[in-house]
Amino acid sequence: MYKVTIIMPCYHGAEFTANAVDSIYAHTDGVDWSLIAIIDGYDKGLIEYFNKHKDIDVIYHKYSKGFVDSTNEGLLKVRRNAQYILLLNNDVYIEDNLWLKKMCDCFDEETGAVGGVSDYVMGMQKDIFKDLPDVHYTKLLIGFNMLIRKDVFDIMGRLDTRFGMGGNDDLDLSIRMQLMGYKLKICRTSFVHHIGSQSLSKACNITDLETKTRVWLNYKWS
Repeated sequence: MYKVTIIMPCYHGAEFTANAVDSIYAHTDGVDWSLIAIIDGYDKGLIEYFNKHKDIDVIYHKYSKGFVDSTNEGLLKVRRNAQYILLLNNDVYIEDNLWLKKMCDCFDEETGAVGGVSDYVMGMQKDIFKDLPDVHYTKLLIGFNMLIRKDVFDIMGRLDTRFGMGGNDDLDLSIRMQLMGYKLKICRTSFVHHIGSQSLSKACNITDLETKTRVWLNYKWS
């Protein structure tokens, strides 16, 4: 059975976070999964919810550190026997029992990461593209639901902290993996509902953040 560690940074939003985690419990078959949740800044609702789930590894931040630092802190606690690491937003909702297993099934020696499709996502991971193969290669993956081989992460290193609060850090990961010689895939049979921008919109102006981090991404990779 595939062994996956899910990393989920949470900045407020106790209600949709609870819906996301409850849907993982209810609809994740064929995979041995564990969850690391990072509560990024004090939130009573999130603390009360995660206190009910003693099997979830929870990291508490009294003050917000942002998406990138929270994710990196979660990466330090990934279980040793994990084969894959899933970067998953806390504003998703899952209804397909095999959503994660389908993504795991896509891996081979050449594949570094796999993403699913959604109703709210950029690029080729939109579920509107009906004429594409069930599994196909892509140049970029969006980090709302990005499954990465742990051994690749171990070599590549964690997220680049220069992306600050977040934004384009997932495209940076995509580029870094391809420069290492790995390919990226989209699994179109794995669908996850995504509300979108629920945490970042509360922490900052998303348009400004995307613009600033895209400038850095372009500068970093010319």
